[in-house]
Amino acid sequence: HLPKFYKTLLRLGSTFMAPPPVTAVEPSYHALRQQQVLLMLAKHFGKNPKYPGILLGQSLLDVGCGTAPVGCFMALAGADVTAIDPNRTSLKQAQAYAESFGTPLNFLPLRAEQLLTNPTRYSIILALDILAEHPEPGKLIWVLRQLLAPGGVLIIGHTTRSIRAWLLHRLLSQVLLKRTKLQGGWRAFHTPAQLNDLTQAAGLQRTDLVRLRYSVNGVKWKTTPNRYLLTRYLAMFRAT
Repeated sequence: HLPKFYKTLLRLGSTFMAPPPVTAVEPSYHALRQQQVLLMLAKHFGKNPKYPGILLGQSLLDVGCGTAPVGCFMALAGADVTAIDPNRTSLKQAQAYAESFGTPLNFLPLRAEQLLTNPTRYSIILALDILAEHPEPGKLIWVLRQLLAPGGVLIIGHTTRSIRAWLLHRLLSQVLLKRTKLQGGWRAFHTPAQLNDLTQAAGLQRTDLVRLRYSVNGVKWKTTPNRYLLTRYLAMFRAT
């Protein structure tokens, strides 16, 4: 039997020869991420995730929302959502996406630190797949901590620092297929333990963790209990 590492290389090698289209991969990732964020929040607030309106009365900030904000799904669950992104072109696409979805979101062309002078604080903050693009991740986490309301929670979606993650998200997706334009190198990624160090320095403590892995054979994203198989993860934090 080949070691798991070499099996991973063989599977990734097959995708280099015949990579699946983006349209076959991205919907799986976004759908899984949305589902798991809602499950984490339902668990935190003691709600049944099968019931509608589980986020009624909650204010939510979607930081770096991109072109297809997860906030749309949170708004459907009842949250009052503010979505921010400094890229105005992306924000226009996000607004069109939200309108087609039929969800009312408040869009602002801002960076998170620009909200510090605003007295509004949020019971939920989402920072999904943006940490690797920030030149000072510790500073961003500190800013997000300041924007949390008392008792609020922060959910960070991030890529782990591992050979498997580097092969999949840097070498394959960014370098060979040119599907992503992530900034920074190896150190832009953090293992869950390394992220804990950054969040603890900002006065946050982890309360939940969901590991995500990409199945090359199934061309879809899945959750995994195995910490050696994850390449991305979702972590929830509360103020200490």
